[in-house]
Amino acid sequence: METLDRCELCRGTEFSPFLKGRDRLHGIGSEFQLVRCLGCGLVFVNPRPDREEIKGFYPPGYGPHEESGGPSHRHRLSPLRRRIYSVFYNYPHGNQRNGILLKMLLLPLKWAVARNTIAFQGEGKILDIGAGSGSFLASMKALGWDPYGVDINPEAIERARGLGVKMFLGEVQNASFPERFFDVITLRAVLEHVHQPVETLQTVHKILKDQGMVYIVVPNLASLNFWLFGRFWYALEAPRHLYTYSPNVMRRLARKAGFEVLSMRFRSSTRGLRASLQYWYDERKGFKGDRPFMSSKAVRLVGKIWRRTTDLLRLGDMVEYRLVKMVSGRSMT
Repeated sequence: METLDRCELCRGTEFSPFLKGRDRLHGIGSEFQLVRCLGCGLVFVNPRPDREEIKGFYPPGYGPHEESGGPSHRHRLSPLRRRIYSVFYNYPHGNQRNGILLKMLLLPLKWAVARNTIAFQGEGKILDIGAGSGSFLASMKALGWDPYGVDINPEAIERARGLGVKMFLGEVQNASFPERFFDVITLRAVLEHVHQPVETLQTVHKILKDQGMVYIVVPNLASLNFWLFGRFWYALEAPRHLYTYSPNVMRRLARKAGFEVLSMRFRSSTRGLRASLQYWYDERKGFKGDRPFMSSKAVRLVGKIWRRTTDLLRLGDMVEYRLVKMVSGRSMT
């Protein structure tokens, strides 16, 4: 275990107890103290497992390391999907002329077919940090991207390489990528896991092209579910989630690494409500075992309505931040 005497973000030395959390997903270890920095508001586990100890909290079967398969059905390009990607997201799927009338005709389908699509940029070099077994990057390769990945799990690395993805085993700081090499870099549910988020984003800034884009997805400490459930909130996931970010803290972290937050999009899942309720019920009733009612159609329907409502109110569990480089204090866009 290691104890931090300075905040990773502001280098402050004064912390207040926030709450205690534990691994409710896999039941590994005991309780961990979370603290809040009085200088900037960053919440983090302290003391925490070091880089070697934390590996014990990622057991065999941990989801992101076990995902498998190649491109999903969402990325197998039908002529319609190919045209939508070309018209709205600059994908190199032909030289068709994309006039205003075509855009108007396809606009109603854009949200249903491609609402989470990353716009194609430059040469299409994309890096996924915390790539797991590479299914996301394999899907991006099928769309015409040149994919690279980084992960700390050797088994996941081998699965990703089997899908034709170029992978580096270790942390991005040690990968020795050239400066200004990537057009897009993604950190999907990753930044809460890393021991040094500032250094991670500074490395991202170094290897991203000046006109490049960064996509970060992290749990939202300012979510309605955290306000309701507190220590039972599913996204605390201590100690794997070493840090937990609010939008204000994320903006400050981005600026420190040389980025500006261009946009925020709330993209939660039904699991936020269902898993938090499950954790609360388990501890209240001392219950262990299967809970089939949590997977019932009624509970799932309530979860969908709740997810859409909280995202609409900008109080959802997960936030996607879109970042661009700043040069001399100004955005590169």
